[in-house]
Amino acid sequence: LQGSSLTPGMGTLCSGGAESSGAVVDDAEILFVGKRAAENQVNVSKGGVDLPQELLGEPACGEDDSAGGGLVRGVVPQPERGRRRAKAAIALLVRSLVRGRRVVVSSVSVGTRDCIASVDRELTQLTLCAEGDSGNVLLRIPLETVVQVAPEGLPGTARYPFGECSVRMLLERHGDVVIQLDSREECDAFVSSVRACAKHLRNAVSERRSAASVVAAGQSDRAFDEESVPSTIVRAVGFMRDPLGLASALTAANVPKDSLSARHQRGPQAVGV
Repeated sequence: LQGSSLTPGMGTLCSGGAESSGAVVDDAEILFVGKRAAENQVNVSKGGVDLPQELLGEPACGEDDSAGGGLVRGVVPQPERGRRRAKAAIALLVRSLVRGRRVVVSSVSVGTRDCIASVDRELTQLTLCAEGDSGNVLLRIPLETVVQVAPEGLPGTARYPFGECSVRMLLERHGDVVIQLDSREECDAFVSSVRACAKHLRNAVSERRSAASVVAAGQSDRAFDEESVPSTIVRAVGFMRDPLGLASALTAANVPKDSLSARHQRGPQAVGV
């Protein structure tokens, strides 16, 4: 998995042509485009209105020079065109995964087989289900457990060579998972989307743990204050002066101390016991 570590600022490169070479979309944009595409697909599935393509990721990566395309190419700078195409590829890929799409998967746990791959609306988990009527879940992959992800190498250079239209994920507890997609462009979009989501989820987990540590430290400090040496000494001295706790009982019951002391001196019979 060369060059696939989850480093900050990494984006996606659209492979739709030479013009898009070097066009990088940062992680914040990837998350924004991906979540917007996921929400739109969920709404469409529920009978909602489909958003226009330009609101999901700008013109699609397969756009040609027809219908004024040449004029657009002449006005929009080349890096910006590449960014638009890359965002479009991400939006289309995410929508297909929210719907559920057929892929070929290879891993030690499930073998090599056809699966239905899907992601949830919040882009937190990739689920692989058996194709067919059974639909049994074969593997659930929380995206925060993805350590590395990258396009697969050339045939013969990996353990499960699918060719250039596949990606390899290294997981924390399940080893490698290789997924075959339809195009190199989809591979780039998949890699960047998973990488951005994994890093975002890891950061969120780290922040929650840090917040929990701060709260726990505050509670520990308060507990130490309550059990501090001076207060402990005060309680010990009070116990020595009043070992039976009669003074506290008198205060709580609002009974004069002299009255109860006299009863205590007279013995059990004096108080009717």
